[in-house]
Amino acid sequence: KHKISRTVSALVINTPNNPTGGVLSKDNMKLSYDLAEDHDTVVFSDEIYESLVYDGFKQTSMLEIDPTMERTLVISGLSKSHAMTGWRLGYAIGNDETISNMTRIQQNTTSCAASFTQYAGAIALTSDQSSIGLMVAEYQKRRDVITHLFNEIEGIACLNPKGAFYVFPNFVEYGLSSATLAEFFLKKIGICTSPGGVFGEKYDSYLRFSYSASLEDIEEGMAILTEFLPTIK
Repeated sequence: KHKISRTVSALVINTPNNPTGGVLSKDNMKLSYDLAEDHDTVVFSDEIYESLVYDGFKQTSMLEIDPTMERTLVISGLSKSHAMTGWRLGYAIGNDETISNMTRIQQNTTSCAASFTQYAGAIALTSDQSSIGLMVAEYQKRRDVITHLFNEIEGIACLNPKGAFYVFPNFVEYGLSSATLAEFFLKKIGICTSPGGVFGEKYDSYLRFSYSASLEDIEEGMAILTEFLPTIK
């Protein structure tokens, strides 16, 4: 609440979250909406990872909180739910006025997504969706493994995320910036990560690791990382 002032024009929510994998409960989604309503601002709800939640958690869309879309714009796509990352096909759900204004801008900038991409997206959405559940179950296995392996390493703390496909371990005891650590890992042992500092200054001791790789690659990469870490501490 203390971050919101008269100059704030929108509240942006990203749940499940990138980079942490954290998720907001329905109660917290409602609190976020009420906060926006109290300050007469709009809510941009980024729900691109909505299908990727674990441990029986039920993701709440902001559309459930604001079904009339009076002050809500939901942003999502098929990159995560249907593994169509390279197709760059997304969508927005909002009230008539908002979508009409967005359409004017898009028509004069990108025009539209490629037609073959739209056809593929339509098939993805109208076909059997059981593969999503299988994908989520596999991601949960990988999450459990990588989280366990990180927490086995002395000096690293790694929370168990409830969504998305990232872990965000804290390397604060190594005394190096996230950019320095990321460069070390890439150049010395061939492991690519995202430095936490790019997500905000207070995350500069964190690194984002994706577990979208195979379980075998995750285990091999973690073994290499575990062996390398004592050389820089």
